[in-house]
Amino acid sequence: MDIKKIDFTRKYTGYLWMSDSANPMVLTEPGTVSSALFEKMNPFVAEGQLYDSENDVSVSIRYADGKYFINCYENAKGADDDLTEDVEYCSVRMAPGLKLKFRRRWKLEQDPNCEDMEAPSVESEVFIGFTAEEEGEHEHD
Repeated sequence: MDIKKIDFTRKYTGYLWMSDSANPMVLTEPGTVSSALFEKMNPFVAEGQLYDSENDVSVSIRYADGKYFINCYENAKGADDDLTEDVEYCSVRMAPGLKLKFRRRWKLEQDPNCEDMEAPSVESEVFIGFTAEEEGEHEHD
């Protein structure tokens, strides 16, 4: 997907990780992202996850072999049903106590390893913002 297809007028939370940085730029409050960040050859946006909660749109960004690979998900949260769940991941290099939140969607498909019965497999995992770690959740003994 062409980077120009990202709507830079939207207000996103998320992160962008520049190629020359040890830590990502983190957007914990909704704000716009400059398209100029994607026009430079060096440094470039190596990866990013953006979420527009007002319009429920998620954008996943990866840079490899000199080009951007972009996935945009409309209706990112989708339906709450038996085939969706929210998962959270801790990050070492983002703000302390901040977790990345994703909506995991499962799909049922025939699995030859289960006697061709239907078995769940991950269909997608879409970024839907951040959550704060609860106090004491990561304390060490």
